[in-house]
Amino acid sequence: MPVRRRGWISRVVWLVAAFCLVSLAAGCDSLPGWIPVPATPTPQGTPEVTPQPLTTPEVIPTATIVVPRELVLWLPPEFDPQAENLAARLLQQRLEQFEKEQGYAIKVRLKAIGGPSSLLESMAAASAAAPMALPSVVALPRPDMETAALKGMLVPLDGLSALIDDPDWYEYARELALVQGEAFGLPFAGDAQVL
Repeated sequence: MPVRRRGWISRVVWLVAAFCLVSLAAGCDSLPGWIPVPATPTPQGTPEVTPQPLTTPEVIPTATIVVPRELVLWLPPEFDPQAENLAARLLQQRLEQFEKEQGYAIKVRLKAIGGPSSLLESMAAASAAAPMALPSVVALPRPDMETAALKGMLVPLDGLSALIDDPDWYEYARELALVQGEAFGLPFAGDAQVL
């Protein structure tokens, strides 16, 4: 009995394979540029060649990806480069120097630290609705940086920069840059309290 069953199964497999090949051949007949092979052999002699008209494929324009030469920087109001103080003027000079040396235009957007339009809330809303509206660089307090990193809103710096591995950092500053062992930022300001 097993021999008959195996024979029956192999016949079904061959039938299915033959059906697939016939279907494939029938489908190829409708493809542009497909030249069917005659089923009967042509008589010996001079073969008749029918010239096929050359067709020019239709060129479909594609969108060109343009890498923007603009960096969007989100900062809290206390780091406003347009403020009237020495720190703001220094930051503005550094931004202008970066623009000149690297060829990028820097657009600064000020966002509140807390509230419904805060840095973190704005990032969460943009990442869900309009990821292209996310900033290139954002200045976040440590708790917000950790939340943003854990929610996947930040790109880790590992592999992009080894600056955090420099031995010149204070140990607490290095720890502030890490979330679960990965660097997600570089500390640039701190509030040291000494007793």
